[in-house]
Amino acid sequence: MKLLLFYINHTKCYFDNKRETISMDKSQINQKLGGILEKDQKMIRQFRAGKITREEIVANNEENLRYIKTVLTQITFPFLDSFSLEAYQATVLVTLHSGDIPLMQNVVDVLSKADSKQVVKKDIAYLIDKMRVLQNQPQLYGTQFKKSETGKIVFFEIEDIENIDKRRSEINMETFEEYKKKIKNY
Repeated sequence: MKLLLFYINHTKCYFDNKRETISMDKSQINQKLGGILEKDQKMIRQFRAGKITREEIVANNEENLRYIKTVLTQITFPFLDSFSLEAYQATVLVTLHSGDIPLMQNVVDVLSKADSKQVVKKDIAYLIDKMRVLQNQPQLYGTQFKKSETGKIVFFEIEDIENIDKRRSEINMETFEEYKKKIKNY
């Protein structure tokens, strides 16, 4: 396993990567990441509908992750003030879906230090909760859930649920009750 080091806004970031080279300009990267986002969301919908297998979605996620890591090591994090919204969203979602806790932590560190014009702060909550759930820890913001066999949405354990809305409001998220209503038909 080879560890690569990169800096984003003076933050040290490490992760393993199969070395690839990107020889694209910013508009081509925006286009490629936009395509990754579109395909990612389409495959998630197909998976939920039973049209593709878990193996197909995992293979797509691994391919996307290789590209994202290459962008991060060779270019930079695609902040909103310098890349497209789709490029930013693709990077956050692929990271979120990766299960790669060191990468997720690095991205949380980067997003936490970035200016509010560069990022969507609530993405930090999704990444933190995902990492905590993967590590069998209670989540902080209540973003992670699963569907029961009966189709009911079940949230993974939440730490200090009495203060969840305070934590959510600190990063401009809707209340937990509003979020539950929003995802009701997920």
